[in-house]
Amino acid sequence: MLNNNRWNEIYQLAVDYYHTHGNLNIPKDYIINDIKLGKWLALQRYLYSSDNLSSERASLLEEIHVIWNMIDEDWNQNYLEAKKYYELNGNLAIPYDYVVNDFNLGAWIHYQRCTYNQGILIDSRVELLNKIGMIWNYYDYVWEQYYNLAQTYYNHYGNLKIKNKFKTLDGITYCEEGLPLGVWLRDQKYFRNNNKLYPDREEKLNNIGIVWKTRVNRDIMNNICKTYGIDLEKNKENYKRTVPALFQAKIDYLLSIDADIVNSEGILHPIFNMSLKDINEVYKVNFRKSRKSK
Repeated sequence: MLNNNRWNEIYQLAVDYYHTHGNLNIPKDYIINDIKLGKWLALQRYLYSSDNLSSERASLLEEIHVIWNMIDEDWNQNYLEAKKYYELNGNLAIPYDYVVNDFNLGAWIHYQRCTYNQGILIDSRVELLNKIGMIWNYYDYVWEQYYNLAQTYYNHYGNLKIKNKFKTLDGITYCEEGLPLGVWLRDQKYFRNNNKLYPDREEKLNNIGIVWKTRVNRDIMNNICKTYGIDLEKNKENYKRTVPALFQAKIDYLLSIDADIVNSEGILHPIFNMSLKDINEVYKVNFRKSRKSK
């Protein structure tokens, strides 16, 4: 244990450091005048945590704003970086290798998820992270991102007949820098056909008209057209772009308002060419809602 004179000499070096740097974030290997000031400060923290530091010395260190728990301080500083990212980007979907100010923020966010999933992240930190939109399950978040794009596509075009090469940012138009929605949709079909797609996800995709088995749907469409006398050749574009349930729903609606399914030339009613959004605005009918209820 250092005597008071020696302790006070080293304390003065800490005071000088504080006045120069505005803090006591002294690296552990910091040496000045042959004094290992960083290790000395680490020792004071240890003595304090074990109730072996006198109240007088503790008070002196607190006068120069010593931080007793550096683990908490480090976490709080890292949290502030995450908060800045959230305020700038509106989310915490941070790539694992994202670095800011020489700090790997992406890896830190990943670690918070891991500790949360293990049940060892303290409640106060969970609450703070929730305030800035923490994504606890990143894989669910990504799936929902793609699903929302698929839903937008369906609401606009009335189907999910998307080519594998289709990429998009808005769910409607092709964009080379966009998310590969076509590949994602192909993967969902693969997972479902191999019993690897979660039931709730399958249900959500069913609600936006996904076609799992093209051949089966083609047979159903042929039967519908045959039943209502629809000429496939004259209406092949509509035939290719829709799914049986939606096609039948539009037919049922037209019949309910005594409208013709096809005109005198055998061409389908304009409603078959309209997006679900336009149908809702013009006819005040929500086919998406009616399909969910079935």
